[in-house]
Amino acid sequence: MDFKNNMALLETLVDDYYRNQIGFDEYRQQRDQILQALDQELNGVTAINETKDLQSESLLDKALSFLKIDSAHKIN
Repeated sequence: MDFKNNMALLETLVDDYYRNQIGFDEYRQQRDQILQALDQELNGVTAINETKDLQSESLLDKALSFLKIDSAHKIN
């Protein structure tokens, strides 16, 4: 698919979600697929971990948590 088609799909998906025509989990799954397709098309990169566990933290989340803890220790 091309960029315009993916953007149209994303817009339709968001509209469907806000009209309560699809559930949150389905919305997240479809949005993830569309965003990965856009990323592949624009950046030439595919996501390494295509299946995300909603309970697990991303590396960025872990890094930000570490920096928060580190900053709190410096203030005290």
